[in-house]
Amino acid sequence: MKKINQVRDQVEDQVRFQVVGQVGGQVIGQVWWQVKGQTWNQVGGQIWNQVRDQVRRISEKTQDQP
Repeated sequence: MKKINQVRDQVEDQVRFQVVGQVGGQVIGQVWWQVKGQTWNQVGGQIWNQVRDQVRRISEKTQDQP
């Protein structure tokens, strides 16, 4: 009887470990994507603002010239 309990405990531990590992991996993955997405948006936004400013300056310069 004791042997069966040991085996059952081992199996439960393994299953629990797998489930926790999978769920943990998914959560970490989601957090990672969110963080990466936010940083990318910030970086992309900064680049976009710089490009937009440059384009605006160029268009103003060309308009100023007769």
